[in-house]
Order: sequence, then structure tokens, then C-alpha cells
Amino acid sequence: MGQLPQLIQSLPDCQFNIAAWTSFGKPVMQLLAADNVRLYPHVTRPQINKLVHTCNAYLDVNCDGKEEQILRQFEQAGTPLLSFQSVAAAPGSYQRYSTFADDDTTGMLHQLQELCK
Repeated sequence: MGQLPQLIQSLPDCQFNIAAWTSFGKPVMQLLAADNVRLYPHVTRPQINKLVHTCNAYLDVNCDGKEEQILRQFEQAGTPLLSFQSVAAAPGSYQRYSTFADDDTTGMLHQLQELCK
């Protein structure tokens, strides 16, 4: 989860939608304490399609492999893809993909602030 809790706390006016094919563990469930977090456990294709068309950015924070098809959907919708270096996709894999150093939470925060306006 890395820097995600800090991003959520620092950007209370940004909505964070977190989706997974499976159930969430306790660390992710605890994020629901923030008013700006929505969880989608056992996400469905229609839910993903709705998120693709309503989200201002896609945070690629999955360290257990990439959801290539979903990343491509967001990319095709023109949604900026953001990630931290330690979990980023291979350079050049996607257009509009920005990678931040793991210790550059401030840079990611500034980018998200602009996208959430």
C-alpha cells in the first residue's frame, strides 16, 4: 500500500476508488475510515467500465503484477496513469504514464491535486 494512506489523508477533496477482483485485507479495509475512499471488492466489469469513464487518474499501485487490460482501458480513455518507481510498469509500456520516485510523495500529491480540480 505504500504511500496510499498519506495520499488519501492529504487529498480529502479527491475521491479514491480502490478495486480488486478479490476481498480486501484489513489494511485496505481500514482506509474506509476516510470519507474520500470507496472500495470495490469483487469488482465487476460493469463497475470497472464506470470507473474508467469517471476517474480523473489511475494510480498504479499494484505490486503483485499489472492488470494490463484495465490499464489499457484507462489509457484509451485518456486517463493519466500514475505510479511510484518501486511498483511502476516498464518504461514506455503506456502513454500518459508518470512515475514518481518512491520518496516523492509530494510530487504525486501535486499531480493529483491538479487532476482532481
